[in-house]
Amino acid sequence: MSLTTTQEYAEPENVVLRPEILRAGQDALAKAHPGARFQYAFHGRSGSKQQDLDRAISFGVAKVNLDTDAGYAFTRAIADHVLDRWQGVLTVHGGLADKHRFDPRTWGAAAEAAMASRVREFGFAGRALAIA
Repeated sequence: MSLTTTQEYAEPENVVLRPEILRAGQDALAKAHPGARFQYAFHGRSGSKQQDLDRAISFGVAKVNLDTDAGYAFTRAIADHVLDRWQGVLTVHGGLADKHRFDPRTWGAAAEAAMASRVREFGFAGRALAIA
């Protein structure tokens, strides 16, 4: 069973996740089929409060889509790198830029670290196989 909030990036105060609905679904299924349990997939999690997400997972969410959060963290790190070091990243009026500043390995490493940090904030790092 799949559930969603919004596919657009939303601020937590604009998203109302009601994990108790998931618990009610689990209770109804267990009543009709003892021992059965839904494994919910949560798409469009962006903007949900962490405490609501934690409750939803406790009620049977087995997959959480973190694409928007991870993608934003990745892109934001690249933008920060370029904007903070623009004189070394770009050449203005000819000349050579600073290879260390425009090298994809430099800004790419920062982007990967930012994305990994965001995934760790949700407590999902290293759990993909454990949940599946």
